[in-house]
Amino acid sequence: MSYVYNNVLYHPNEDILIESNVDTNSGIKDNSKVLDAEDNWATKGDPGLIDYCGGNYSLNADALVPKEIRGFKPILFEQMGRRK
Repeated sequence: MSYVYNNVLYHPNEDILIESNVDTNSGIKDNSKVLDAEDNWATKGDPGLIDYCGGNYSLNADALVPKEIRGFKPILFEQMGRRK
């Protein structure tokens, strides 16, 4: 079994797949039939990113994500990656 919970799938220029055999807003296709997906949100509209084009994927204070995904915890992008 694979588990996919509390994710945002965002693409501003392309429709994201909506698969009816999983969460209707998840954007996840389950060909294997072993996927447990809950509380995911697929959107073509800006979910509230600070600067998508500039690579800052942190969320604005008024982002829609917490409203769309129950229990969503912001990702601390500034703590990711290589450090000196």
